Amino acid sequence: MFNLLVKYFLLLSTSVMLVALFTSARVEAATCTYCHQEIVNSGITVEGKPFHVEHFMCANCLKPIGEEDFYRDNGNYYDRHCYENFITDKCKYCLEPIIGKYIIFESEIYHLACFDENIDKKCLVCNESAVGGGFVDIRKNAVCRRHLDVVLDCHSCFGYVSPDLNDGSKRYSDGRIICRKCQATAVEDDSEAILIMEEVKAQLASAGLVIEREFNLKFVSVQELSKLSSSYQRDQLGVTRFRKTEILAGLVSFQDFEIFILSGLPLPQLKAVLAHELMHVWQFANAPNPQNLQLCEGNCQYAAYLVLSDDDSEEGQFFSRFIEEHKDSNYGDGFRFVSAEVKKRGFKPWLEYLKVNKNPPW
Repeated sequence: MFNLLVKYFLLLSTSVMLVALFTSARVEAATCTYCHQEIVNSGITVEGKPFHVEHFMCANCLKPIGEEDFYRDNGNYYDRHCYENFITDKCKYCLEPIIGKYIIFESEIYHLACFDENIDKKCLVCNESAVGGGFVDIRKNAVCRRHLDVVLDCHSCFGYVSPDLNDGSKRYSDGRIICRKCQATAVEDDSEAILIMEEVKAQLASAGLVIEREFNLKFVSVQELSKLSSSYQRDQLGVTRFRKTEILAGLVSFQDFEIFILSGLPLPQLKAVLAHELMHVWQFANAPNPQNLQLCEGNCQYAAYLVLSDDDSEEGQFFSRFIEEHKDSNYGDGFRFVSAEVKKRGFKPWLEYLKVNKNPPW
């Protein structure tokens, strides 16, 4: 979220598309503006100026424009190709040529439509322009200053949500608000989550992370998840419980795993959380414990990132960036440290390192 300070001006482009006036009849007593020779047979008249057809040329490529449409800019004439590709400015948003009216906003130039639809953000509460003192969230939703205190936050992506939830957003029974984009792919059925879990396990296995332990998976509410965790965090979306039982003086041991996930997470985020918790299962079963917290959570975030890297949807890439840009020391810095180690060693050698080390190499 950041303050959006703006200043913009509506200008009229100096370039004007013209339609040449052509004549196939003899131009009487006409002298070519370019070569100053008499025009015999046929010629072309542009803005009252006569030319030999071959002498009405593009100022950029110096080729005859002929009987095509052309542009004038600062007293020079250009054919369509040269003007649109080499002369006129390009819109900062769509990168297409600027023709006619445009907006200059924070030293950048935009088509009016591109600016109105994509840059001049409207407050999602009152639909008035938020330019000049508004705030923009991680999803580029805007809210004006006077409605900042009433806007809600999406529990999954932290984006702004209108308090009347009139855009497809949803309030869950545990109090969570889920925005329209997150709600569009929300998974609320346990049996569907189990199928998605198997898909995530297969993705991790293809990268070399094989989860062989059995475990139970259950959807829970915020309140239930909070009770299951000793250090509840706002961005905590899942918990893995590990219980080890030993009998016969330690000769026989049993390991039980349970994974609890918030119900209603958007599909890409659910996959990431499942991968994160599966990495906890692998570390509980294969690595020495207790493991350094930054190393542990960094590994789990890396597993989540691996799964999201196969998702090229807009939402998949959004949650990938969420992991990349996380500010927390354990979740964010831990992920970046682990990523650097995997890049240097390779993923499978990194897993071998984890099997015998509970402290990071950094």
